Amino acid sequence: AAAARRPRVLKMLTPAFFRDREAYLVGTLRAAGHELPVVFALLHTERGITIDAVLAGREDMRNVLFVSTRSTFSVAVEQYRELLRIVDSLAPDRGHPAMCAVIGFTHPARVALNHRLRDHLRETGERFESTPGRAGTAMIVFAPPSFPYVFKVVRDYSTKVGWKGRGRIMENYRWVHQMNRGRLMLDAWLYRNLPFPRECFDEEILSELLEGAPNSVRLDGGSVVLGHVYAQRRVRPLNTFFEEERDHALRERAIDAMGMFVKDLAGLGFFVGDHYGLPSNTGLTHGLNVALFDFDDLAPLLRFRFRETPPPPPGYDEDSWNAERDGSWFHVDEDDVLVDEWERFIGIPLDLRAFFLARHGDLFTLAYWNEVRRRAARGKLHFVLPYPPERRLGVPYP
Repeated sequence: AAAARRPRVLKMLTPAFFRDREAYLVGTLRAAGHELPVVFALLHTERGITIDAVLAGREDMRNVLFVSTRSTFSVAVEQYRELLRIVDSLAPDRGHPAMCAVIGFTHPARVALNHRLRDHLRETGERFESTPGRAGTAMIVFAPPSFPYVFKVVRDYSTKVGWKGRGRIMENYRWVHQMNRGRLMLDAWLYRNLPFPRECFDEEILSELLEGAPNSVRLDGGSVVLGHVYAQRRVRPLNTFFEEERDHALRERAIDAMGMFVKDLAGLGFFVGDHYGLPSNTGLTHGLNVALFDFDDLAPLLRFRFRETPPPPPGYDEDSWNAERDGSWFHVDEDDVLVDEWERFIGIPLDLRAFFLARHGDLFTLAYWNEVRRRAARGKLHFVLPYPPERRLGVPYP
């Protein structure tokens, strides 16, 4: 009874946090000696402004609100350092650089991460080395092994089919940084002319950088200068997850998240051209959502033509047909997607195939993609809810 009579104090920050169609009031609830982060998600309806959802606790702050896979907030504040001190305390696991970026202060975020990186190199004795996983065909990716961010340099040349050049890759990264990422794409911060002592680099990765990206990396005396490099939060690539994870329930959650990622991305009007390499270009976030971290094949959905494999010509015999001698019976352009063939190449583990087909088998039908294209052509784009449906208070979302 005494505990029930203890005062509860709700403190709210004065500025609202705006992002896309969203607005939030952020604060803390103090009761019984404990402080709980609390956020009210606001919605503008015909009845006026209402509270659509309530987020509470550090997990919601870290995995739902202050995430690097959505657009940055717009916050009207004069003393941003004081604001940062408060929001840092709401989601301390996110890290100060990430929180700077999430609330729109990208330059302070880059400065903070640069300091953190140099402190990490000095304190741990680690060096930059290649990151685990499949080597990128468009980017060279490297980092100190235990650092929570990776660093990416665009290759000058690539043997990748459809390679559009270094400038096109850089333009895509700039495009993604400025867009509504809808919880589906990691942000990347651009640095220019960052010098590091040569001894901070493993010789193998240094050789690869100098040979593969001479327009972005150079030697200057005893220093390695990264003339053009992106920093991006480290996530676990999906293909690595499926190779290492044995918990079947987690595997099902991850493959379901991959299917939802494809659908949500299409709903926003985008598609990944290198769909065969999807598990290598996407990763799992802390909240077990799937996010894209390679943007070189990201393009507007309406650029692609979704087709089914046409039937073979009369007299076709699979055993005797020689493609070099007889040619192909149909032509596939660079932007053609054969939806009935996609299932074989998208990277679904065999033990999860039936589960994926039950949940997302419509992805391999022409009818699904024709409808998505029709909606995109009419401007009917899907808005991905930033918070789980169970956090909502029953107000219909438009």
